[in-house]
Amino acid sequence: MNYRQVRLSRPLQVEFSDVSTDYWAKDFIAELASMEILEGFPDGTFRPDAPVTRAQFAAMLRKAFAKGKIRQLVAFKDVSTQYWAYNAISEVYQMGFLNAVIGKGFQPHSKAFPP
Repeated sequence: MNYRQVRLSRPLQVEFSDVSTDYWAKDFIAELASMEILEGFPDGTFRPDAPVTRAQFAAMLRKAFAKGKIRQLVAFKDVSTQYWAYNAISEVYQMGFLNAVIGKGFQPHSKAFPP
């Protein structure tokens, strides 16, 4: 598996207002943010205890891995070409990381990791 090269083109936010200095995953979050794999929200938060959506997970996978495409893109009825994660969803689907939910589209707002 190849990881993508990181090039810093802008100042990175690696500390978030809602991740305390003693939060168990603080160092992991900061490291992945410094590698541009994770990002916070526009309000300066990270929301570490919120569930990760399939769209957010697709964005992380796209940033973390450089993998060839193994299948053709399909049009997901529930993902507009204007959706913020459209490119990430398209690419990770083509790379084989994520699949559609049979009969339900991609479901970008669903939890990436159901209980």
